[in-house]
Amino acid sequence: GDMMYFSHRIAAGLGGQMLLLLLLPFIYYYCKSYAFVLVLLLTALLAMVTALLDSSLLAMVAQYFPAHIQESFQIGIGLSSLVSSLYRDGTKMVMGTTATTIVPSTNVYFGLAACTLAVCLLALGKLLSLNITQRAIQQQQQESKEETSPLLLESTANNDCTINRTQVYYQIWR
Repeated sequence: GDMMYFSHRIAAGLGGQMLLLLLLPFIYYYCKSYAFVLVLLLTALLAMVTALLDSSLLAMVAQYFPAHIQESFQIGIGLSSLVSSLYRDGTKMVMGTTATTIVPSTNVYFGLAACTLAVCLLALGKLLSLNITQRAIQQQQQESKEETSPLLLESTANNDCTINRTQVYYQIWR
């Protein structure tokens, strides 16, 4: 099978989250008549982008062979939830929760979250440049040249890979 490249999907997920979080505050000020519908739409899009990001991150972490890397990743997820909660609680504590301060407080929270995602994009770039990442990519490329996944069959007609659905269903059912 081909080497799975996750960096584009992860960058798209982080960038998509950042963009959507930056768009949310503008809806309140510029689209008041459609704000409710637009917030729901952006929330649904944010959930889809988050699903793309989470699945890509988990798949990328699975490429690293030491088991403690997966454990560290899970701890990182927990810490990111804690930081997000601290951002929100901090903005409410500093700015208040009255009817006149809740919207500005929320906007500051979204801004902080977007800045954090920008830092995550920079960290992704650094991660991809690390030696351990380069070795994992080279090892995966070497393995992909040596073996073909049992879920894929080579097509002799046009030399592309097609999915063996029976094998996929069997693997899922097990």
